[in-house]
Amino acid sequence: MKPSKTKKAQLISWTKIFMIGGGFWNQPLSKSYIGEKVYFCYSIFMKCGCLMWWSMMVAELLRFVAYGYTLDVILAQFGLVINASKIMFKLIVYIKENLLALFKDITEKDIEIWNLDNEEIHTIYRKNIKLIKSYVLALSVSTSLCLGMLDVSGIHIILKTVEHNRAFNDTLEAHAMYETILPLNKLDNLPLLFTWQAYLAVIGLLYNCLTHLMFATLLVYAATQIQILQIRSKNFIGTEQLSDSDMKDKLLVLKDISKDHQYIIGFVENLNSRTRYIVLVEFILSSFDLASVSVNLITLDFSSNDIAGQLIFNLSFFVLLSIQISILGWSCNEIKCESEELANALYASNWYLLNPKGQKMMQIMMARAQKPLIMTIGPFGAMTTTSVLAILKGAYSYVSIMKK
Repeated sequence: MKPSKTKKAQLISWTKIFMIGGGFWNQPLSKSYIGEKVYFCYSIFMKCGCLMWWSMMVAELLRFVAYGYTLDVILAQFGLVINASKIMFKLIVYIKENLLALFKDITEKDIEIWNLDNEEIHTIYRKNIKLIKSYVLALSVSTSLCLGMLDVSGIHIILKTVEHNRAFNDTLEAHAMYETILPLNKLDNLPLLFTWQAYLAVIGLLYNCLTHLMFATLLVYAATQIQILQIRSKNFIGTEQLSDSDMKDKLLVLKDISKDHQYIIGFVENLNSRTRYIVLVEFILSSFDLASVSVNLITLDFSSNDIAGQLIFNLSFFVLLSIQISILGWSCNEIKCESEELANALYASNWYLLNPKGQKMMQIMMARAQKPLIMTIGPFGAMTTTSVLAILKGAYSYVSIMKK
């Protein structure tokens, strides 16, 4: 399923691939009734699979604690459960807050934007479609590499453990890959175990990418709408003196621009109120995650037989975490910066050619644009690129503490 490369490409095209794969696409895929019912069943299957993926890892963690496994095993499983819980939390918020309905706005605005006779707007739109494509590629490649190395190193550990148990008639467990509770001896059922792990890897890939891309797409959409509003605001008056009939037309256009500005303000405020705790969770946990993987890299045993797999996994996991928080910080920051630029775009227009009524409307819009639109970290401050630097500084502090 490859999005069209024509100028009719949609902002949501690349994210849509993961939404369909994860069973989260809520718009018609085809005109076939049977096709829609088949996709509905597939959607339920994938969502149940994700819930099972999380709950079985939690159950395995509880088993480790109950049976007194070593601290290293418990902490490793705890880390996996925390990341899986973060994904589940986002999915629950998306469903509870009905964020999927906002994607209908994107689909409708796609049509409106391509119907505009303005190449500058089309250029901006194509640029942001490419931006989302770069997000998709960065997340999917880094997540695939991370999960791939988790499975490769896990297979190596499992096979070594099986070989040891057969040689010494032992019953050691192999702690590797996604550890989930299963009602069977894992090492005696390797084909089933590896098939199950492959399914879990697909679930992990789909929903990790999906939860980040859905949010990022909504953020990029908001920033894109503000950029388009800047272009329309700057150019709608023209440079010539306006006749009475032209003045009426310009005032109608200005009213449309004002309505679109109010729509964007409402969209961002609505999105922020629904997702601010997602941003808070990312902000808090990202520092811990980055610190944890950094400590793992520092304390690697380079004499281990599996050092290459461990090194590549930890490096890819570090890159993945960095990409995820950078996408969030950059996208939120763009909304703030572009909303601040809107007042300058309004002032750069030839507003003095309007009549007193039009000038008053422009002044009201300028005053409204003075307050930047922001995505907040829960009830705290704005999420920006400065916040990303704060996360990195926090991770460095945690690393210093963990090393001691």
